[in-house]
Amino acid sequence: MRNAAISDALAKAGLVLLPSPVPAEVCPPEGARVDSCSPADGRIDEAVDLAQPDGLERFDEAWLRLATRMGLFAEDGTFLFLLGVTLDPGNEYPLWTPVRLTEHWNVSGHNAGTISGPIGGGLLTASTDGEVIISGTTWQNGTASAVGVPHPYRAEPIRRDSRRTAATTPEAEPQVNLALTEIDRIDWNSYQCGCGRSAAHVADMLRKLVSATTEAQVSRIELSNHVEIQSFPTEVAPAALSVLVAALGEGLHPAARHKIHLTLYFCLGEEEPVMVDGIPVSACEDAARQGLWQLYRDAAAGFEAAALVINRIRGERERLEHFVSRLEDPPKWVESWNFKPKDVDS
Repeated sequence: MRNAAISDALAKAGLVLLPSPVPAEVCPPEGARVDSCSPADGRIDEAVDLAQPDGLERFDEAWLRLATRMGLFAEDGTFLFLLGVTLDPGNEYPLWTPVRLTEHWNVSGHNAGTISGPIGGGLLTASTDGEVIISGTTWQNGTASAVGVPHPYRAEPIRRDSRRTAATTPEAEPQVNLALTEIDRIDWNSYQCGCGRSAAHVADMLRKLVSATTEAQVSRIELSNHVEIQSFPTEVAPAALSVLVAALGEGLHPAARHKIHLTLYFCLGEEEPVMVDGIPVSACEDAARQGLWQLYRDAAAGFEAAALVINRIRGERERLEHFVSRLEDPPKWVESWNFKPKDVDS
């Protein structure tokens, strides 16, 4: 019954469910976050403008090009698709599922403007030998990318997340999620939210954001008008940013990482420093500075908003320009280095 339901859902997208076993050498799904990788890890992007009337079809074509180029398909056309827990509630975690394309198929989904995946829940695929992982990601500027990484076991971001996943097994010491620990430490009722209420609900929003595993979950969390209002930080902003900066060191979903970058960026926009002994002190900027090196890593991995946050931290412009000049394979945002803060949309 379970396999029949899964098979029927996949068939509607033109995918055939196969009974093949999944080799042990394939990267665990929880660690297969190729969007965290950089060109130095071998990352390849195929970008598509989803605003085009045939944007989803163009994405399917881009995914197929990349999949063919990188060797996603086995000789018989088999590859692995990540089946989420929504369709397969009998499993606590998403599972790699062997599938094959039929003559008429789509992996982008049917929701215009976003890559929802063939059955909803996103798009993540891998080769059966574990040598290739390709994901589908929607960006804030209305474009989408098929993002591929070869030899994922060599990519440090994936190795790090895989180690973190392995550390949650019963045999290993439990890992501490610093962001969740920071949420529990703060007395949120002592702060006022930008919406006028107690900031207790902000803690729930932050907890959902740092724990999100899909783009859809991230899209339902809106920090604007709570943590900041039109780039003016609210009373609770410094406390919220201390959580978000702690979260940058965790294995976040790429959409959650991007939202954190934007929240930092907007909070730094119109913050008025307070003079202490003749020295300007900015609580939000100080919080952002605590995550400075992770912001540089994120910028190198292709997150433009991370570079914009760095650019708003006093004294960092020169170092950021030096950093950009030393990138052997700069990400796409470097091409428009003379960007304006007003050009970034939430």
